[in-house]
Amino acid sequence: MLFKAKEATSEFMLFDGLGLGILRNKQYENHVQEKTFTYESGDILVLITDGIVEAKNQKGQQFGFERIRSLVEIHHAKSPNEIQTQLIDSLHVFVGGVRMIDDDYSMMVVKFNNDN
Repeated sequence: MLFKAKEATSEFMLFDGLGLGILRNKQYENHVQEKTFTYESGDILVLITDGIVEAKNQKGQQFGFERIRSLVEIHHAKSPNEIQTQLIDSLHVFVGGVRMIDDDYSMMVVKFNNDN
């Protein structure tokens, strides 16, 4: 997901492909897609795996893309580490605190800064 600070809007950059490590030979490059985008200072890139989006609460509802979008938009002024902590904490609260998340998950939060 890319949060554009100037417009205060977010967009999900979804694309097909295989997960990392599924193919461990030169054929893997046939299943990789490149994505180019532009950014400005203050923009935030959130990279997540499906384990986060598909994590379910006790009612069987998924954490979902819109919850991620909303949390980033609310907390966009914070540091990347604080945004990541907020997302992971919210994920655990959503799933049910002591309940385990069904799938593995990974996340990386990048906040672009053009200041030198």
